[in-house]
Amino acid sequence: MADHLDDDAIPIVRIPADVDQPDKIVAGLTARQLAVLGTTTLVLWLGYQACCHLVPPIPYLLASAPVLLGTAVAVTMKRDGVPLDRLLGAWVRYKRTSPRQVLAPEGLPEVPKRLAKSPRTRPAPFVSPVREVAEAGVLDLGSDGVSALARCSMVNLSLRSPREQSVLLAGFARWLNSLTGRTAINVRSRPADLSGVCDSLLNQAAGLQNEALRAAASEHANFIAHLVADEQLLTREVIVAVHEPSKAAASRLHRRLEDADSLLGCADIAVDPLPESAATALINDAYNPAPAGLRDMAWEEVL
Repeated sequence: MADHLDDDAIPIVRIPADVDQPDKIVAGLTARQLAVLGTTTLVLWLGYQACCHLVPPIPYLLASAPVLLGTAVAVTMKRDGVPLDRLLGAWVRYKRTSPRQVLAPEGLPEVPKRLAKSPRTRPAPFVSPVREVAEAGVLDLGSDGVSALARCSMVNLSLRSPREQSVLLAGFARWLNSLTGRTAINVRSRPADLSGVCDSLLNQAAGLQNEALRAAASEHANFIAHLVADEQLLTREVIVAVHEPSKAAASRLHRRLEDADSLLGCADIAVDPLPESAATALINDAYNPAPAGLRDMAWEEVL
């Protein structure tokens, strides 16, 4: 008979939640933080060596202390999990980027200076992070790795009982706890495509023998078409994107989506990976959204 093990004798090993944290080198600082602080200190020291015969040490130290302190705060403090120095770098890149970008891989002609008073008002070629969409729907992001997209169904929790809500949320929590890589959930609203419904109503109305029914069906089809034209009807889309930093790990993307479909199935959520055609249409629609009357609605419920 197996010996009974006391629960108190079993050692407890705590596993950190964020296993992707960079290693701490010295004084709780990472290699990147040490490199930034070391570079700033070196620049300040070289500056002192260049002007030590003109500026006494104490005034120079007082003048350089805010610079060193500000650098230390920027590399150590975080906002939403992102260091302040990286947020500052992203802000600088945003300010230097033209808000008017167009898809022009062949380049743009020179804009007359009288039409563009500043570089930010001039149009610039848009460089897409997506290099290629593979046959299996994998997005090639170049040096940033690969990603895959999947369409998810939705569940209305307000129509479920408290017990059912607990079961659904527990299934969703199990999926979140199982994540082993970068995952993003995108939710957006777009005009609903009811052109097929309108065409079906008109075709059926033409075959009705009763004139009153035929007129009512035609009137209902026109009413739906009016709602669609005014963009009063919206549909919500939920897309899950999984990412791998290395192209060699592209085979893991679909396995992760299969795992998501299996785990989220407990929460009545279906996960359908997007094929190449749907992923391409999704990217094109995100980069160049067309007016409601010209929007291509060949597929539904994508990012």
